[in-house]
Amino acid sequence: MAEPGEMSKETFLQIAESSGLDVTDTKHMDELYAVVQGLLPNVKHLREMDLSDIEPATTYTPPTA
Repeated sequence: MAEPGEMSKETFLQIAESSGLDVTDTKHMDELYAVVQGLLPNVKHLREMDLSDIEPATTYTPPTA
């Protein structure tokens, strides 16, 4: 079972498959899973940041017709 903040291999493969990736390429999936596992701790830190007083650097304004 995955630790909190980690993603199980099964969950990763389900997400990969639903995203259209070829999960039968096990070598590539193993490499990609390792990369994702390396990124997850950084995402956790981002989620813990208090950004309530920070305005976005850029905003999207849809074109007016």
